[in-house]
Amino acid sequence: ASWAWQWVPFKGPIGLSPGRCRIDCGAIATMFAGGAMTEQLERNKKTVVDFYDPMFNQCRPAEAVRRFVGAQYVQHNPMVADGRQAFIAYFERMAEEFPGKHVSIKRVFAEGDHVILHCHQEWPSDRDRDRNWAGIDIFRLDADGKIVEHWDVLQKVPPQAANTNTMF
Repeated sequence: ASWAWQWVPFKGPIGLSPGRCRIDCGAIATMFAGGAMTEQLERNKKTVVDFYDPMFNQCRPAEAVRRFVGAQYVQHNPMVADGRQAFIAYFERMAEEFPGKHVSIKRVFAEGDHVILHCHQEWPSDRDRDRNWAGIDIFRLDADGKIVEHWDVLQKVPPQAANTNTMF
């Protein structure tokens, strides 16, 4: 995207002196032209969030794929093959091996045709250190609002941290 800075006259509100201020013309143009873009971003965020619950929490990956995934699906997780059927098979196996797994979405970001989720994943395990994971999922959606590509990274949530911040 192209943008430019420009000095413009400024008539300040009470308490501020009139003068000139520097504005980012690209940001202003994006704000005014962003109605359609904002609708698309919100639609894409809703699609990904609506996909995640039946896929992960309700253990219904076939339904989630049927409703929210495009004809072609590219997977960047090295443990899951490309394609809709491979995705369904992987998450059906996860549902059998880890009944009761659950994800809580903490944050949702969108830009262009990508949506990013910051999640807390809870996996049943006999070992405390294997139960809680912080995850980032990145999805790309097509022009029809269908999920067509996915990346993810996971990090174990340690029982104790070197700081008082949380991972969420």
